[in-house]
Amino acid sequence: MGDMTERFDGLAEAYAAFRPGYPVAAFQDIAASITTALRRAVDVGAGPGTSTQSLRQALGPDWVIAAAEPGRDMRRVLTRRFEGASGLMILGARAEALPLPAGFAALATICTAWHWLHPDRTMAEMARILAPGGVLAIIRHQRLSHPVLAAFDAYVAQHSTQGEDYLRRNDRKLPGAAYLGAQRGFADPQTALWPWHSDTDCRGLIDLWLTRSTTWDVVRRIGLDRVLHDLSALCQDNLPEGRLTLHWQTEAQWVRRV
Repeated sequence: MGDMTERFDGLAEAYAAFRPGYPVAAFQDIAASITTALRRAVDVGAGPGTSTQSLRQALGPDWVIAAAEPGRDMRRVLTRRFEGASGLMILGARAEALPLPAGFAALATICTAWHWLHPDRTMAEMARILAPGGVLAIIRHQRLSHPVLAAFDAYVAQHSTQGEDYLRRNDRKLPGAAYLGAQRGFADPQTALWPWHSDTDCRGLIDLWLTRSTTWDVVRRIGLDRVLHDLSALCQDNLPEGRLTLHWQTEAQWVRRV
């Protein structure tokens, strides 16, 4: 987001195919904190619509959802994904400047995108578009540790020129409940985790890593064939059985507009 949308040009199709969705129960639990009768939500940094799809399932047909995505490639896939869908608006807009009226929404979600945003400007915009009693939720996925995942991460860190930048972003994928609760116009910060798992194989792991901008930094430097060969070798060394149950947890921090 911000000035970084170009990092994701060409990755939208892979994101849509290989990035995991979000637990519907997470959005339902978060929405239970809403105290306004409005039924409008904004999915900020919607990407190719992975989070938007789960959000629609959680909220049901009575809600109108605005999916905001500044990247042209991501927005192309997002638009195709929801072509003809009712109750959905697609906005080519950044989190810090949404073309929506004040008090528009009862819920705003930012899913695995906070680390690309300017925190204070984003919070000011969320305060503007949310109605009193509405909720802002920042959500991320975390993979639990496994040797093959550590090997993939070490490989990317070794070959990428974006290593320090990646670590800085990773440290701020969630803002912290204390930060959210201290923002003007917000109160009652909450945090929750939803554990889940997915089964995959070496090809699936490699496809997942190829959705990361840091991996594509390596691809651009040493070539796709080399990266595929190296990741395949790491997978064979660290996952001799060829299959893995990935253990995830989805973490959310949310706060109510007062």
